[in-house]
Amino acid sequence: MRLNNTRKRQLLNLFCLLFIFFVQSIKAQSSESSTSIREFSIDLGSITSKSLTTAIIEKNQPGLPVQGELIQSDLELLERQQTMAWSTIMTETFEGSWPASGWTTSSNYTNGTGTPITWAPETYHKYAGTKSAFPHGSAMDPAINWSYTANPGGVITSQMIYGPFNLSDASDANLTFMLSYQLGAGDQVVWLASTNGTNFYGSGYSGGSIYPNWTSITFDLKSVPTLGNICGQSAVYIMLLYNADDVQDFNEAAYIDNISLQKDVVVPPPVANFSGSPTSGTAPLAVNFTDASTGSITSRSWNFGDGGTSASTSPSHTYSSGGTYTVSLTVTGPGGSDTETKSNYITATSPTPPPVANFSGSPTSGIAPLAVNFTDACTGSICSSRWSFGDGGTSTST
Repeated sequence: MRLNNTRKRQLLNLFCLLFIFFVQSIKAQSSESSTSIREFSIDLGSITSKSLTTAIIEKNQPGLPVQGELIQSDLELLERQQTMAWSTIMTETFEGSWPASGWTTSSNYTNGTGTPITWAPETYHKYAGTKSAFPHGSAMDPAINWSYTANPGGVITSQMIYGPFNLSDASDANLTFMLSYQLGAGDQVVWLASTNGTNFYGSGYSGGSIYPNWTSITFDLKSVPTLGNICGQSAVYIMLLYNADDVQDFNEAAYIDNISLQKDVVVPPPVANFSGSPTSGTAPLAVNFTDASTGSITSRSWNFGDGGTSASTSPSHTYSSGGTYTVSLTVTGPGGSDTETKSNYITATSPTPPPVANFSGSPTSGIAPLAVNFTDACTGSICSSRWSFGDGGTSTST
């Protein structure tokens, strides 16, 4: 089959388009697959002037793996937290006033009016809602004019720090946020933690890596580089840091959104205790029990020692038969369970049977006046006796 010139040109154009698409796909995969997390340490006390070259040490070691999954909305984030049953220390979506409570921002570089160029809400590239955090001011700042140039040989750094916050009661904790970035050769985006507010350690990306799509980052505070597990510390700080050493604009930068700081609180088991009143008496004996347990309690289980049980908080129970009974209470809560057992706690005395009346008299007949001697033949426990002789005469003698 012969092709005319028009058909040949159409096929050639199609081939060129497919080739260009293939090359672009390879480049995109290469840029994303080459991204790796590095470990960083920062000493705020060593930061001077407009340079961080002595303050940032890239250790060139593999950092922590990125964990978690892409979160589609704030609602899904809340549902995940509820499923995990963790408590939320802080969330930040950059939709309200900034800096929000607990946050401080700083920079070693200012615009022409002396205003620090640092993290601020920005509408240019957002994950959810209307804004995300951009490390070098806002597009609303006319002094930036969409781009700026770092001082020759210098490094521009932007920091936002949250803290201190308390992890003394935490068995686990993490920082999660959404990140999108396109880094120049000397740029870095880093997430770090500190237990003194000065020396920060963490992980991040650096040097020419690109990930324009939003990805979820999880910073495990049980495995902070150098510091290790910082759960149990009473004053903890987290920092989100961006450094640039070249011309910056709104395409070459990092964007952060939907920050969430969570901890799994250590809940101690409850401590079981109770009392009962009265603890002794004649059966049937009604006893009122009072739960005196402490801690977080979700359920109770009473065992009264005679086969009776209850799940009430402060139940009443009647002991029908005489005996000595051991009572126990088990309380259960988020932190576990505990049992209090009181041995031989209740004593119920069997009731005394009534006496059986009986007597005899002698003689039982004769000429009046007839003197008769009566003999008490009663059995059982007798407290008193009362005789009635039938002629109006009575007696209390035995």
